[in-house]
Amino acid sequence: MLDSPVTTEPEVECPHAGWDLTTVPPSGDADPADQLAELASAVAAMVSGVHRAVLSFSGGGARTAMGTAAVSSRVHHIRTELEGVAVAVEALHSGAEDAALAGEQSARMCGDLAAEVEQGAAVLARVVEAVEAMGAQRERIERLAEQLAEIATFSGVIKEVADKTKLLALNATIEAARAGTHGAAFRVVADEIGKLAADSEAQTRRIASVVAATHSDLNPLREAIDATRAHGDGVADAHAARETVRRIGELAEQLTEPAERVAAAAEEQLQALGEMSGHMQGSVLAVAEVDEHATQMSSQALDLSSSAEDVYELLLPFWTDSFVDRAGEVAHRLARDIGGVLEGVVDSGRVSLAQVLDPRYDEITGPRIAELRRLFDVSRVPLSGFDPPKFSTGYDHLVDEPLMGVYDRTLAEHPWLILAAGSDLNVYAPVHARALCADWTGDPSKDLLGNRIKRILTDNPALVRANRVGIGRELPHRVLSRAEMRAAGCDLTEPAGGEHRRLVQTYARDTGAIFTVLSVPVYVHGERWGAAVIGWDPDTITT
Repeated sequence: MLDSPVTTEPEVECPHAGWDLTTVPPSGDADPADQLAELASAVAAMVSGVHRAVLSFSGGGARTAMGTAAVSSRVHHIRTELEGVAVAVEALHSGAEDAALAGEQSARMCGDLAAEVEQGAAVLARVVEAVEAMGAQRERIERLAEQLAEIATFSGVIKEVADKTKLLALNATIEAARAGTHGAAFRVVADEIGKLAADSEAQTRRIASVVAATHSDLNPLREAIDATRAHGDGVADAHAARETVRRIGELAEQLTEPAERVAAAAEEQLQALGEMSGHMQGSVLAVAEVDEHATQMSSQALDLSSSAEDVYELLLPFWTDSFVDRAGEVAHRLARDIGGVLEGVVDSGRVSLAQVLDPRYDEITGPRIAELRRLFDVSRVPLSGFDPPKFSTGYDHLVDEPLMGVYDRTLAEHPWLILAAGSDLNVYAPVHARALCADWTGDPSKDLLGNRIKRILTDNPALVRANRVGIGRELPHRVLSRAEMRAAGCDLTEPAGGEHRRLVQTYARDTGAIFTVLSVPVYVHGERWGAAVIGWDPDTITT
């Protein structure tokens, strides 16, 4: 290692190495130029081998990252489902508690009902007795009324006798008066008989009055009893009610035992659900731990894939005519062509340099959708716009066709490429090659693959890094103004000695395919616009 301390151990020979790069070999009889050429050839072969290994390593790392990401996603889904099941089990546990409580209450209420029914039966027994007594009283009242009627009849007879007696007493008095002195004694008897008749009449009237008053007092009671009878046979109803209460009592006693069994079963279910809830919580915690580990594995796999970028950076100073070297030249040529198209519209005066370097992005909706008819069929696009959304700037309509021609030509010249495009620093691509500018179908799965123009892809970390290669700062993955980038310390000016930086990445696209991209900066009149990006399938490249 570079920081290893110096030791006094004897040097170790490397009999199996073709070149010992730790010492200066003696020239001996060999020509130094020949030795240097041989060394250069060996280093070139080594670098080419490293390129191939890194290509394979980065592709494998990306596939591993995608696979672990898929596993992580699935585990996360399982975790979410288990959490939902845990919530449901907890709800069932709570419901079981309520059911157990309800069962206990039902059993207790059945017992209370049986007791209340027993009391009700006793009350109804007394009611039956009262109703029966009421019937007996009705009979007594009827007999009393009959007796009163007989008394009234007898009083009438007495009144008639009294009236006749009074008449006889009057006739006797008249006859005594006619007899003179001889009828004086008879007159006294007649007077006494008249008084007796008057008293009898008075007493008869009093008896009649009392009988009438008694009749008057008995009538409401008789009417009440009759009204009760009019609604049914009170005694029979009372007996029926008592029988009903008796049956209710029997049913309450019969329900008490099932209610107690329900309460016991609910208690058992409560215990079982409590155990299930505990096991489920343990499962959720275990899956959560697996989810976290899967996420870490996916991140580590992505880091392994990204570490290949550092190797490419180390190999950049060495030209070995490797595949990556040749691909880099294709990307630089594409960057110059893109810059030339943009500079052409600026030089024509149709748009300013500021509009190209720091544009305003307007979402394409409503009537403005029709402006894209020059590129593809928009008849199936709703007025609400595209999904994912598309944007336009103040200059893209001037460069769409020329840039599409550049991309199509690059792809035709290099059949191993599956992507040749340019995007600005906010990962906005005004246009793509004709193959990625298909007619809009309204089918998201088709449109996502077939029509990728005029989208802002700041949500894709790999593309953000690709288009911001060489700016010297890690920026937020969102749309930023040029002023914000300069304030963050970004280098947006073309280097005086020319641009040689590049970035090679292997990642999984939003379509699920593994993709290797090489990006280089694009400048417009010495100012950074974005990057030229070429891409290929790493599984098809072997050299």
